[in-house]
Amino acid sequence: QEFATNENETDISKIQSVKIKIFNSNKELVFQTDKLDFDYDSKSFSFKLDNLPKLYPDSYKLKVYLNKYLAGEYDFNWGGNVSKKENIDSDKELIFIEFNNKKQIWFLTKNDINSFEKIWEGEEFPDYKIIDNYLILNLSETILGYDLLSKTSFTYTFEKSTSTIININNKKYSISPNFDFLEINESPENENQTF
Repeated sequence: QEFATNENETDISKIQSVKIKIFNSNKELVFQTDKLDFDYDSKSFSFKLDNLPKLYPDSYKLKVYLNKYLAGEYDFNWGGNVSKKENIDSDKELIFIEFNNKKQIWFLTKNDINSFEKIWEGEEFPDYKIIDNYLILNLSETILGYDLLSKTSFTYTFEKSTSTIININNKKYSISPNFDFLEINESPENENQTF
């Protein structure tokens, strides 16, 4: 990446240090380096992204510091435009992005930056519920479930005209045709599916 400095604002000969910092949309520092190549003729510098950690789709801000003073900022998106984020808990997050005219849902475990998985991709974001560490997506006549702990998924085809009963972590839920969930306390006679 190259960034030009403005000679009216900065005397190039007085630059003693240059540092780059990259922050995510939560304003958390994800990368920094002071290993930069400066070209005095073109008054620009460049740096390699060799040690950049694995980034996940998000909006980022790159900040350039000259002699410890903020000299410029650059906003950029990585992996698509983030439409929405939903925190599951302090460590887990769903990220809804638009990328190459497709909508995608990704699951991030924050304490493990390498644990970032695409759960779903399609034309429009589906209705969804989060129940007892499961993400349940309504895909027309199919339920797609994703276990946020074991990171495994299941699908189940259901009838849109009648309620469907599923069992998640030993709790029974009735899912209505309009994707409303109701926990059932008594044991129904016809249980459709267990997860």
